[in-house]
Amino acid sequence: MKRKALSHKHSPRSLRIWWFVTLWLLMDRINPASWIWGVVGTLAAIIAIVSVIDFFSAEDVEI
Repeated sequence: MKRKALSHKHSPRSLRIWWFVTLWLLMDRINPASWIWGVVGTLAAIIAIVSVIDFFSAEDVEI
């Protein structure tokens, strides 16, 4: 089932990249081990792929 989203005429959708920027800066600040960078990076990549798929497959809804 497709997710419904507002039409771009009414409110443009965004890819919400600030979450990834914040995560990157947080990881850089706490300086974790290399394997933690890998785990967090893999999870962030999966979430990014799902977000992009959802962004392009959402159905427009008129108000």
